[in-house]
Amino acid sequence: MPRHLWILIAGAVGGTLCDRIHVACGVLDYPAGALRGQPLWVPPLFASACWLLVTGMRTSRRLWWPDAPLPVAGDLVRGVAWFLAAYAASGLVGHRPLAAAVLLYGTWIMRLVPSRLPRTPVAAVCLVAALLGTAWEMGLSATGAFSYLGPDMANVPSWLPALYLHGALTASAIPESR
Repeated sequence: MPRHLWILIAGAVGGTLCDRIHVACGVLDYPAGALRGQPLWVPPLFASACWLLVTGMRTSRRLWWPDAPLPVAGDLVRGVAWFLAAYAASGLVGHRPLAAAVLLYGTWIMRLVPSRLPRTPVAAVCLVAALLGTAWEMGLSATGAFSYLGPDMANVPSWLPALYLHGALTASAIPESR
């Protein structure tokens, strides 16, 4: 199976399961859901988001740090583990936005600092992903498609950008060939 299909499947399945954490923990609510409280449009949305994150990070790598070491399988395993831990933490602590924000932003910095990649351009790409992803969710939640329970920043929680930072950093760990 082509690698891009794996990325789409991982995004659809993994993203929907992670989103389920938010629903189960009462951090996120959908007005009507077909998949255990989640609408049918959730998997394609997460597939698209995953593809955009991975493609954006790979394109940035080729343009701005082509000589940096390529990620290896261990990088991916660690990246996915950190991302899952960040998602779980946002579900468990998401009702306390300040605590969740400190935890998620702090752990992202802890992941970025020892990275083998050049920190400044990687951080810049992660920040763009966080801004665009958060803006998308602000707009989508304004339509009533879903709502965060207890948002403290224009329909979304202040920890949400940090979750995108973690996602983008995880996307940088997906191996590819030169």
